[in-house]
Amino acid sequence: MTALQKKEMVFCAGFVSKHIERDAYLPKQRDILLENALKDLSADPDVLAIYIAGSLAKGNDDQYSDIDLHTIVNPKRKAES
Repeated sequence: MTALQKKEMVFCAGFVSKHIERDAYLPKQRDILLENALKDLSADPDVLAIYIAGSLAKGNDDQYSDIDLHTIVNPKRKAES
């Protein structure tokens, strides 16, 4: 591996990425996905509560963090499924 290749790699939480430019867009895409999920879930009358957990909730997320989204649904509706 050349020095330039090493410089272009990103190390994050034990993960090495060779796709710096692509990876830079991940947080924005995650935000869009989260916004759409919240919009859809909020429109469902059987969803009583929505909360986020994990690194996003704790504020120690990085560009590779996933979305840990939890929902509380109407128990009667869930039993009908």
